[in-house]
Amino acid sequence: MIKEPRVSVIIPNRDRVEELGRALKALDFQTYRNFETIVVSNQPDVLKSRFEEIKRVHLVRFCEANISAVRNVGIGQAAGEIIAFLDDDAVPEPKWLERLIAPFENPQVGSVGGLVRGRNGVSYQWGPQEVDCFGNDWPIPIGRDWIKEPTRSERVLKTVGTNCAFRAEPLREIGFDQAYKFFLDETDLNWRLSKLGWKSVIVPDAEVHHGYASSSYRTSERVPKTLKEIGASKAYFCNRFGNSKFVWQELDGFRASQKIRLVRLMELGLLTSGMFEDLLDSLEEGLIEGMDRKRGATKLPDTSRPFQVFQQSKCHEFPTLITAGLFSRRGAHSKARALAQKGELVTVFDFSYTAQMLTVRFKNEGYWLHRGGVFGCTERNERLFKPRKMLQRIKNEAIRIAPQRDVGIV
Repeated sequence: MIKEPRVSVIIPNRDRVEELGRALKALDFQTYRNFETIVVSNQPDVLKSRFEEIKRVHLVRFCEANISAVRNVGIGQAAGEIIAFLDDDAVPEPKWLERLIAPFENPQVGSVGGLVRGRNGVSYQWGPQEVDCFGNDWPIPIGRDWIKEPTRSERVLKTVGTNCAFRAEPLREIGFDQAYKFFLDETDLNWRLSKLGWKSVIVPDAEVHHGYASSSYRTSERVPKTLKEIGASKAYFCNRFGNSKFVWQELDGFRASQKIRLVRLMELGLLTSGMFEDLLDSLEEGLIEGMDRKRGATKLPDTSRPFQVFQQSKCHEFPTLITAGLFSRRGAHSKARALAQKGELVTVFDFSYTAQMLTVRFKNEGYWLHRGGVFGCTERNERLFKPRKMLQRIKNEAIRIAPQRDVGIV
């Protein structure tokens, strides 16, 4: 494979504006530069009127609420040898793309996935996973090395749609199955590529942060609005890949797991009893429909267009770390905004003398903000209070993010 392959980054977008703007701003700081960005959106006119970054992408109008169809439209527009996917409510770390495409040097690799951090920017929302023929996830311990094989022959390595990449040639040949309007769409592709003999790899250090913005399927608190498409995709997937003797047993277990999920949401006060019943009804409707669902179209639009490099701002060779003191907080953030505007990759450590838990955010202004207490925990399974000094807190956090952003203090 060529040393610096052309990469097409496809971002499906539906009704989200601010989140997409943040994702595009983060792409400005990618260390890998030979990529184009394709946004497939139901609102291109709105996007054009809201932010300048959209001028640097290839913008495609598509209004159907079907994630597989949206991705196929993007694939049909892609001019790269590798095609990567990023959600519009996700933010990639600067070395994301560089690391995500590295395994494609092996000509047998057809798909690659990375890891996903959740809304607090620290905990993993998606760690390494493998998936069985019924679509069930099986976690793999997190390490630094690439994961090249599933632990069992009856499973395949799983990529998630907000952080994955595929070799363009086989992806164009088979496309996404548009019977999956939502849920298990990438998993279906993982299984079909595996059956064709392509290898998958998981790269733990290829990270994105995913905020779980509200959509037609869920709220921003991850409360489902409907379970119909989840049920339909689950039943359809089981029919395609699972042992027919055990499909009904598997679907019974899925019903039970979804009911437990809804009960927990009720206990948290996020669901009413009426919503609970409506969601169970929508799940059942989807399961019934999915059992009879026919294979969807995978044919891609035949469009030929030149590769359009995403023009990035010039970044300084060494990223910058700014520490916000008790009396210099406003100045630190002002400096971060100014440096980010010039194209520098900036991280701000804003620690208070409290036990506040750590959160990590990529700000709309283009810099990373790490906020928490000197005595607070980083990982959520740690003690809530740790006696330590400010300098030690700063050093620990700098070491923790060093694999993603090599920082220097100013």
